[in-house]
Amino acid sequence: MAMITKGNAEGLFTEQDYKEIFSDVQHQSQALALLRRLPNMTTNKGKIAVLDLLPVSYWQGSDTAKKQTSNAAWKNKYLEAAELAVIIPIAESTLEDADYDIWAEVKPLIASAIAKKIDEAIFLGVDKPAGFPDGIVDQALSHGFSFARGADTFYNAVSKGMGKVEEVGVSVNGILGGPSIKKAFREMVDTTGQLIVGDEISALPRHIVENGAWDGTKATFVVGDFKQAVYSVRKDITYKLLTEGVVQDPSDNSIIYNLGQQDMVALRVVFRMSWQLPNPVVALQGNSELKLPFAVCKPSADKVVVTLPDAATFETSIVVSMSANVASAKIYYTNDGTTPTSASTLYEAPITLTATKTIKAIGIATDYTNSDVVSKTYTKS
Repeated sequence: MAMITKGNAEGLFTEQDYKEIFSDVQHQSQALALLRRLPNMTTNKGKIAVLDLLPVSYWQGSDTAKKQTSNAAWKNKYLEAAELAVIIPIAESTLEDADYDIWAEVKPLIASAIAKKIDEAIFLGVDKPAGFPDGIVDQALSHGFSFARGADTFYNAVSKGMGKVEEVGVSVNGILGGPSIKKAFREMVDTTGQLIVGDEISALPRHIVENGAWDGTKATFVVGDFKQAVYSVRKDITYKLLTEGVVQDPSDNSIIYNLGQQDMVALRVVFRMSWQLPNPVVALQGNSELKLPFAVCKPSADKVVVTLPDAATFETSIVVSMSANVASAKIYYTNDGTTPTSASTLYEAPITLTATKTIKAIGIATDYTNSDVVSKTYTKS
């Protein structure tokens, strides 16, 4: 555990009175800005009643027919408060000698760090507390609400994602991603090269995670109705200045600092919250496990990879098997030196060669980028 000293606060000790400090803390939590906030939690655990079964009505066959019955059902999803906390020690002499209010500068930096941890946990499930649900990206992947851009334009990829959400009766109210999607929107042009503006996709609200929480290797962007997810605060960010006591190492409880003995103070920061995705059933999808208000575009690295046996020399014959890393992929191949396409021979079973041949193969799967063409030569001796 480090503390603030004159060494790492040297920028606050100036010879001239230029009292301007530059810090990049304006990019706070997108999760807290987008998700719907519930009333503050009064206990560590709360529950949300979620509609799980829709009632059904029936046409009557006649005036005297008996009325049929139906039912509606609810289930509970739980909010479990988790705590973000940090203690920042500082020598009293550093506070006294600085030309600036160090605490005033440190507080927004801490708030920014907390915002990053929140966004990582809610969007990507990174370092999430045990009581939190899976991150939005992970839930989309596990529910099948994900797709690879493949050869699609960015425009078509956004449309595809929106379609996945709309098919289950949810309207899209925004797109979320890292800074790279800003460039993608700027390059969104029609077939004549003109920038696409004024339509539903180009006008889609964009929410950019610029606090360092977004992992572009896990998701390119997310589209959906972000108000479907909710959060509640158990305890707002609180700052307490400690002037007495000891600071221990959490790993072995050894004492790192004794505030009174070492003429130090420490700022303790605490924030407690929880979030949940209720995901109630709707008219277009009565099974919550088959619906989600979000869809994730997976990185372009999600492409088919085809594997062939290493090139070899054989005497009489050789059996060549082909495989792909995507179960749904179809492999097409040629043995005459031409480049394979989806119109080439479909690989269905291992092939036996009795003469020298060069096998070229390509893998193709829906929602994935086509594989590179793989080429191997098998030579009869």
